[in-house]
Amino acid sequence: MPYFFLIITICVIDQAVKAAVERNISLLQDIPMIGGYVSLTYVRNYGAAFGIFESQTFLLSAVTGAVFLLAWVYRKKLRQYPKALQIGAAMVLGGALGNFIDRLRLGYVIDYIDVHFWPVFNIADIMITAGAVWIAFGYLSAHKDRSNVPVESGNGLTAVQEKTEEERG
Repeated sequence: MPYFFLIITICVIDQAVKAAVERNISLLQDIPMIGGYVSLTYVRNYGAAFGIFESQTFLLSAVTGAVFLLAWVYRKKLRQYPKALQIGAAMVLGGALGNFIDRLRLGYVIDYIDVHFWPVFNIADIMITAGAVWIAFGYLSAHKDRSNVPVESGNGLTAVQEKTEEERG
C-alpha cells in the first residue's frame, strides 16, 4: 500500500507541475533559471524519451498499459524483493503514469526542464530514470544476498557458506 501512495504522489506532482507549465508558459518559451544552466522551456513531446517513436501515441500507451498490467499481476511476487527494488518500481510506475495521462489526455507529453545539452524532459522522466537505478540497485543487492547459501552443520545449527566463484557462474 505505501508503494501505491508513492505512485500516486509522483503522478499528482508531475501533473500539477505540467498544468502550471501549460497555464503559465507559452509553447517553446524559454525562461532561464539556475544561472542560465537550466531553463523552463515548454515543449510537446509526441514520442518517447528523446523523441524516439514520434507520433506513436497508441503504441506508447499500449506498452505503458502492459507494464501496469504486469505490475498488477506480479504485485505479490514483487513484495518478496528488496525494498530498493520495490521503491524503484513505484517510481517508474508513478512517472510512467504521469506521462501516460498526458498521452491519453493530450496526445503528447508536456516536457519543460531544459539543461541545454540534453533533450527537454519532465519530473515523470526523472522518476522513471531514478526508479530504474533503484531497481538495478535492488536487483544487485538481491543477487548479492543470494550468493550466500545456508549450510546445515553436524550439530543441527545452520551456517552461511559463501559460494565460490565457480559456483556463482
